Amino acid sequence: MAGSGHDRAACRIFPMDILVQPLNRVIQVPPGANLLKALQDAQVPVSHSCMAGRCGTCRCRVLVGEVMEVSGEQHRPQDGAHGSVLACQTYITEPCTIEIAEPDEVVVHPARSVKATVTAIEDLTHDIKRLVLRPAKPVAFSPGQYVQLQFTPGHARPYSMAGLPGDALFDFHVRLVPDGRVTGYIANGLKVGDGVKLSGPLGSAYLRRQHAGPMLCVAGGTGLAPILAILRGAVAQGMANPV
Repeated sequence: MAGSGHDRAACRIFPMDILVQPLNRVIQVPPGANLLKALQDAQVPVSHSCMAGRCGTCRCRVLVGEVMEVSGEQHRPQDGAHGSVLACQTYITEPCTIEIAEPDEVVVHPARSVKATVTAIEDLTHDIKRLVLRPAKPVAFSPGQYVQLQFTPGHARPYSMAGLPGDALFDFHVRLVPDGRVTGYIANGLKVGDGVKLSGPLGSAYLRRQHAGPMLCVAGGTGLAPILAILRGAVAQGMANPV
């Protein structure tokens, strides 16, 4: 039997108010909506990257109310504690208050996959290779972030860029791990001219351009790559911070 107009009206889904701090802005979200998509649809500046809950870039806090995580578990702050969630893995179940990162710290570089070509493989030390790639298309990122490099279907690893977003070439430092499957392939199988799938950017350890205080940069071995990118980015931005 077809329902009456009154029955159909009773099934309407009404949006819920979500207070977004520190913007002190209220957005309306339908029940069951993904938190990250809701923020994006409302043009709220929020960092995101992998969209799969791995990178942690879209982490935010639930200050008031309850949300549901992708596992189906309800998440509510306990004993006054602020609950940390990943926006891409969180769904709205009731009106709540969400705190996102300060807008001047947010970077939004949606992850993408592009083809790249190996232009150089050089020895930097006895166990560190410099790998240089030319992406087929520009990839926006913030200094300090990293990408996933896939050399073959069975050879993929994340590596940080040592250069800047505007560089025509991507510069990576690769430490050769004894009996390492992927680094062994880079050292002995990869050749100039080979194609590589580059996916990213990923990561939330990047240059905060609004930071005015001192910068302490510590790195060892191939960990120097993202630190070099951050320092080069600070110089390129004309930042006068003591380093």
